[in-house]
Amino acid sequence: MLYQFARRSAHALAIMVVLVCSHSVQAQSIQTLDAPFKRMGWEGVGRLDFGRGFCTGTLIARDIVLTAAHCVYDHVKAGTKLPRDLVFRAGYQHGAASAERRVVAAHIPQGYVRDPGGKSTANTIPHDIALLQLESEIFVTSASPFRIHARASQGTEVMLLSYGKGREEALTQERGCAITNRYSGGILEFNCAATFGSSGAPVFIEEDGNRRILSIISGGARGDDGRFVVYGMELTTPVADLMARLRSRQSLPPTSEGARRLRVGASTGSTRPKSAEHPPSFKRIRVVPGS
Repeated sequence: MLYQFARRSAHALAIMVVLVCSHSVQAQSIQTLDAPFKRMGWEGVGRLDFGRGFCTGTLIARDIVLTAAHCVYDHVKAGTKLPRDLVFRAGYQHGAASAERRVVAAHIPQGYVRDPGGKSTANTIPHDIALLQLESEIFVTSASPFRIHARASQGTEVMLLSYGKGREEALTQERGCAITNRYSGGILEFNCAATFGSSGAPVFIEEDGNRRILSIISGGARGDDGRFVVYGMELTTPVADLMARLRSRQSLPPTSEGARRLRVGASTGSTRPKSAEHPPSFKRIRVVPGS
């Protein structure tokens, strides 16, 4: 599911326009990775299927998938056993996958809370992260996990890999989008073309031939200028904390106990651009039904 945010305030938007216009962004290029040579190296990105819906997920260890917390939140909140049809399909395309594993546990930050009405605020975006434990490892001969990228400055070009509405059967790669703003709490704004099903989709940075995950997609908004942008979060601290706790004996409950909530420490206190002092004043929003 992809969140659809209400319009931002005029003040926040004015700040954003000034900062966005100060960077030159190359033309965006979107292509479907529908041939083996195009998908090579991207098998670690896959479709996370659950019932009639799906999100996008990415291997960050041989048995751990990174995605958005709201994709699995209902089960985590209730403490129920994850459904057997919650499956990660690495490198999925047209009914086939490089590897397929059932998810047996989901771990999300304590800071992520969604109310019963399916509403949320911008305060939840930094915590919209989930680590999913697979029933068994996926070996590198089938799909390789990706590392997390520490930090990137505004204007840095990024790449979005995702499944989505109208392109459910093959992975889509978008090059040429960029970080268009940064906000307090570790919120990142991108001008990438995400859609329903893109929740949890990885935003990559490619340096010297190395591809690393900078962020994942949490939601999107259309501003007063009609421009659609998407939002993600910095990953280094929350993912490291979740991974450490997940790997500890205390944080690995038996499958029958369902998922466990984990507390994430505060974000790193790094220096932020001036705009970080004025986070977007999003209104409370409702989750859009669908994948």
